[in-house]
Amino acid sequence: MGKSKKKMKKIEKGEIVKQTPNLNIKEIWKEQKRHIFAFDRKGWSVAVILTAAFGALGIQSIIDSKINPQTVKASISTLKSAAREAYKISSDFDIIEIEAGKRGHYIAPGEIDAGAFSFGVRADKKTVVLKEIRITKIGKINDEDFAKVKLYEGDNVIAEAKIQGEKFHFNRFISVLQPNTYKEYFVKLDLKKETKPGVRFKLEISNPYDIGLYVDDKPVNSLDTYPIEGAYVTVVGS
Repeated sequence: MGKSKKKMKKIEKGEIVKQTPNLNIKEIWKEQKRHIFAFDRKGWSVAVILTAAFGALGIQSIIDSKINPQTVKASISTLKSAAREAYKISSDFDIIEIEAGKRGHYIAPGEIDAGAFSFGVRADKKTVVLKEIRITKIGKINDEDFAKVKLYEGDNVIAEAKIQGEKFHFNRFISVLQPNTYKEYFVKLDLKKETKPGVRFKLEISNPYDIGLYVDDKPVNSLDTYPIEGAYVTVVGS
C-alpha cells in the first residue's frame, strides 16, 4: 500500500510528464473517458457493465500504466472494447467502423466517384432507419475543390451533401435496415480539376448526434465510441 502511495505522489508531482514528454497521459485518459461514457438514456445499464470491466483491470494496473505509455494504450483499448460490447448488449443497432485497416484513399484532381469514407450499420431485433448524417472534414482542402459529395448505400447513390462549414450534411433520404440485416455506406467525391495535388484530409463521424437513426419512429443515439474515423485522403497528381 505504501508503494502505491509513493507512485501516486510521483505522478501528482508531474514527474511522469518529465519521463514521457511526448505523451500527455492525463489528457489522453480524459479524452478516452469522454468518448467511452458518451451514452444516451440507456446508458445507466451500460455504466454498470463498464464499471465492472474497469474494475477487472485493477487499480494497480492503471497506476502502473501511467508509467508505461504502451500499457496506457492497452488499457484504453480494453476499456473501448468493453464499451463496444456493453453497447451491443443494450442497443438495437451497431455502427461498424470499417476504415481502421485501410492505408488511405488516393484521389486525382477531376476524379469522379472517388471513395473517401465508409461505415456500416447493423440492425438487431428491430427495424432501424437512417435519415441523416453529418460527416466532419478535417484538413486544409478548400470547400470549392468539391464538385459533388455523395452518399452511397452499397452501389446506389441515396443523397448528395450540402457543405456546411467543416461538415458534409446528408439529409432528405431514407435507408431502412430490416431486423438482423447489415448495410455499408460510402462517401464518394467528385473533385474539381483545379484541386491542388498534395492536399491531405480525412472524414469522420465526430459524435453520436451526427448520425440520425430511428427505431420505432423515435430518434436514437448510439453508445459506440467516437469519433468513427476514416483513413486519410491524399490528392495525387503530377
